[in-house]
Amino acid sequence: MNLRWIKRNLVAVIFVAVYVILLGAIIWMEQRASAARTEVEADLSTQQETLQRLRSLPIYPSRDNIQLLQAQRTEIQDLNDSLQQAVMRGGLEITNAHNEIDFVDGLRRVQNGLADLARKNGVLVESNFAFGFSRYADSFPCRNPPAKSDECTRILTALAKELTVIEKLTTLAVTNGVDNIVSIRRVDVEPAGSGGDTLPGPLPEDKGRYRLLPFDLVFTCGAHALQTFLNSLAQSDSFFIVESAVVNAKGVVLPTATPGAFGQAATATGPKRPSAAQHKVMLVTMRIDLVEFIGPKPTK
Repeated sequence: MNLRWIKRNLVAVIFVAVYVILLGAIIWMEQRASAARTEVEADLSTQQETLQRLRSLPIYPSRDNIQLLQAQRTEIQDLNDSLQQAVMRGGLEITNAHNEIDFVDGLRRVQNGLADLARKNGVLVESNFAFGFSRYADSFPCRNPPAKSDECTRILTALAKELTVIEKLTTLAVTNGVDNIVSIRRVDVEPAGSGGDTLPGPLPEDKGRYRLLPFDLVFTCGAHALQTFLNSLAQSDSFFIVESAVVNAKGVVLPTATPGAFGQAATATGPKRPSAAQHKVMLVTMRIDLVEFIGPKPTK
């Protein structure tokens, strides 16, 4: 009898103990959930207040910010104009060709004029030297492959600019006493095909407020002619930068007795040659960039 009673009481005690433990666990979990909920609600309330504050602010950009940007744009343009005036005495004047035939006619006039200038100054150039435009020795631009009107206008404009720059560079080299113009290379602006005197790759992309137009010039000369040529680049009415120059000693050249012919000493009207019986000649490979400043795009 006592044994049964003890068993029943033991079972009751165990049941009560388990119940108390489960009840405590449930209460503890509810308290944690309540605390987490309170934290989430507080965080949500803070975010809602931030959202409401942002919605109440004026829409950006504000009028003050727009006026500030316009003032800064004007200031940058003024600084750009001042810089351009400081480094250039004038812009690059280009005679645009109306069609490909006009361009080739102008190219031939420039090539013949430069060849005559070289001859008068005793500067050697090869027969039928193309001055960077050998691709058009027997063909027209815009025809291989055929280009549409707008594309042809772009090509002719780029070619006219390169021709103008090459004419400037060649004139400076010839009139400052170089001995021989070996090659002139430019960027090919047409998409297919190239001559042997073109640089690889397309025209360089604009670099922010300016663009570069590269040319390679290879020539032979003495030390004095190289110095005067570099000085003439710095004093040119266009902004030229010598990106790189490689100078190799080529040997010794004896000046001829008869002035005025290709490869011979300069005439009386040409650059003054060294008075010594012989002078050292250097082979110069030079990368020259034309720098053009870009104005800001008009605002809409």
